[in-house]
Amino acid sequence: MINNIFINGISFSLQKENLIDSDSFCNEYLKLYTDCFGQRSYITQKWFNWYNLESPNGKSNIFTIRNTANNEIAAAYTLSPFILNFNSTLVQGFLCCNVMTCPSYAGMGLFTQIGQYALQNSVFTNELVLGIPNESAIKGHLKVGWQVMPNLFYIEKLKSDFSKTESSAIVTENINELEKYDFNLFNRFSEFNLQKNYPFLQWRYANNPKNKYQFVISKTNNTVNGYAVIKTYFDETTKQSKIHIVEFSFHELDQMKNIIAAIDNYAIEANADLINTWSFCQATSPVYKLFVDAYYKKSDQSNHCIVYTKNVLSKENNNWQIMLGDNDVF
Repeated sequence: MINNIFINGISFSLQKENLIDSDSFCNEYLKLYTDCFGQRSYITQKWFNWYNLESPNGKSNIFTIRNTANNEIAAAYTLSPFILNFNSTLVQGFLCCNVMTCPSYAGMGLFTQIGQYALQNSVFTNELVLGIPNESAIKGHLKVGWQVMPNLFYIEKLKSDFSKTESSAIVTENINELEKYDFNLFNRFSEFNLQKNYPFLQWRYANNPKNKYQFVISKTNNTVNGYAVIKTYFDETTKQSKIHIVEFSFHELDQMKNIIAAIDNYAIEANADLINTWSFCQATSPVYKLFVDAYYKKSDQSNHCIVYTKNVLSKENNNWQIMLGDNDVF
């Protein structure tokens, strides 16, 4: 369905793009991305195809506003499909990402128009959309009915607190160890998390054309009972070598403790300056307490977390587990 609007004497059409697997649309999308965010080496057709076409959860839903006079894309809004565990029930979900307005159309309210159109035409009862917007985008999102959750803080462990600790978990580049992992058992510790499986992790991390990751595997009697995904990153601004814990899952808390110790040992060997991950920092969360006991501290750096749903959600999200890797940036 196409919806026509007129703003400042210009005719625009809003639509869900049906041919996102065509070369012509990819070229249009990449041009808009570059116009909005500048030239980035990883923004290629390979990256576009990987993120928007190859996910085991299905193709992205990409909405656009086009100038009807020349068919130019003025704004775009992407909803990537995910399965969410929400209060022990699996529901359809989306990640809102790559929301863009061409600079030549700035100030015309297109952000609000396309957000409202995309959400109304994608999200139905009991479905949820997760957003991690930057400071410049948060106001535009809130205009169309997003609910604000507590901020996601970076919790970090500094080099001075690293300690060599015995751990049976291993760090490897081989994701195949996770093929038989029981992903559902992690749901006992979480009231909200993106539901993963082996094909998803293979797509999201092993096949990622931008970033390289390693996998921290915990086993008992040759059975995988927990894992983490880590990314080593050099921050040019702070001149620090950082290890992001972008993903973790476990069957029992002791197994996550074993994984955290293995990451500590790896950080020492890699001469990293700090390890960090995301957390809502709720004192009653058993997972947050596990990191605090391992000398992770809440930093001043945080990200907005917003949710769009037809229902009103409680902000007492003590057991919500949103990972760095749940955002396409990491």
